[in-house]
Amino acid sequence: RDALSHCLGPNNAPISTVHAGAPSANAPISTVHAGAPSANAPISTVHAGAPSANAPISTNRTSAPSTNAPISTNRTSPPSANAPISTNRTSAPSANAPICTVRAGAPSANAPISIVHAGAPSANAPISIVHAGAPSANAPISTVHAGAPSANAPISTNRTSAPSANAPISTNRTSAPSANAPISTVHAGAPSANAPISTVCSVSLSYNTKVPSDSNHQT
Repeated sequence: RDALSHCLGPNNAPISTVHAGAPSANAPISTVHAGAPSANAPISTVHAGAPSANAPISTNRTSAPSTNAPISTNRTSPPSANAPISTNRTSAPSANAPICTVRAGAPSANAPISIVHAGAPSANAPISIVHAGAPSANAPISTVHAGAPSANAPISTNRTSAPSANAPISTNRTSAPSANAPISTVHAGAPSANAPISTVCSVSLSYNTKVPSDSNHQT
């Protein structure tokens, strides 16, 4: 009875079991523990050795993930290439981020398909991936990191280097973009308010106004 109680999770939950890091509250298809799997855990089996052959959904262990774990693999090593939905790391996942992986930084509240790292993403960039390392191989929309952007990032690339030539919509630099400039690139200078498809440079304006230059005025 003690062994069975150890295998079963809180409330005798056969699908989710708590491990060293707290799992997502709405992650119903994972089982994580250090001992033998529960006898009535038909969806996934987690133990210290090799995964069972009939654990088709996820396997959480210290070794490499199984090749047929298509949903998620929770472990200390990098995520598997075929884990398309999410991989929970040591930090807690965002409550409303159903298709993402949460790193050390908090994700944007309205970024449902993004990965947030130490730098905060743009508030209106709902389809971006931001991290410090190399982008994942299956991130076809946009990838943001410290190096060069990926060649297939057609929407936007947010980084410290120059924007990619095929980022047709916008590239967020260190300054804030114009609120009504939907198709522009924001530089260090503020863009003109009604220039929706422009690049703002530094322009000197001359005025035909003469002011006396004395002790009480300045030109």
